[in-house]
Amino acid sequence: MKNTYIVKKSERIVSAIYLITDSIKDSDFLKWEIREEAIHFVSNSIIFGSSMLVEKDYAYKSVISSADKIISLMIIAELSLIISSMNSKIVINEIKMFIEYVEKSKTIENEMFGYILSDSYFATDIPKDNSKGQNYDIKAFKPNDNKPSIKKIPNKYRQEININLLKND
Repeated sequence: MKNTYIVKKSERIVSAIYLITDSIKDSDFLKWEIREEAIHFVSNSIIFGSSMLVEKDYAYKSVISSADKIISLMIIAELSLIISSMNSKIVINEIKMFIEYVEKSKTIENEMFGYILSDSYFATDIPKDNSKGQNYDIKAFKPNDNKPSIKKIPNKYRQEININLLKND
């Protein structure tokens, strides 16, 4: 599923950057540096907004990196009086709001695909061995004070514990 908001918003931000930097002299390296980073920004936003999950994490990191670099370059241009403070602040604010949206989008997507585990994910009832009267408490399997006091779970219960872990939310 393509996230058109991310794509459209990044295109608008880059368009604004191009309009603002159009007033900078062509001989000024800063103009071309800002524009080049803006192209990386929109390209990675398009990849992040696409459904290719393999590339999303890299694209996310690249979008954040490009956004940070554009913000820094815009601040430099503003402080150097190459662009107006108003234009700089508008673009920086839009980039920050865009990044907030992208971060929320990534968090929601990760939760949908199960990358973020809830606190109760590993909670489970461990079966009792009625023949021996033993109760397999998960705490019994953790070493205390660096002493090897780990009890082994019988093989017939390991499979059941693993299945219960996978079934429970």
